[in-house]
Amino acid sequence: MNRSLGKSLRVFMPFALGYFLSYLYRVVNAVIAPDLVGDLGIGPSALGLLTATYFISFASASVRRFYVFFSLLWCPPERRI
Repeated sequence: MNRSLGKSLRVFMPFALGYFLSYLYRVVNAVIAPDLVGDLGIGPSALGLLTATYFISFASASVRRFYVFFSLLWCPPERRI
């Protein structure tokens, strides 16, 4: 029983860590917003633009990984070369 728990944790922990990092990256601008406004002297609209730019770049990187994964999964090796 203890051995299966170890295997389960070995599978679960990378996904849990990935979710935590994804959540952290999404909310980091909200946490440091007062410091960004004070240090950079930007207003709420510029802070929103900064957050949106970060989100769009993060999402586009994820879409690219998704496309590469499925192209490797569905395309035969002869088409990939």
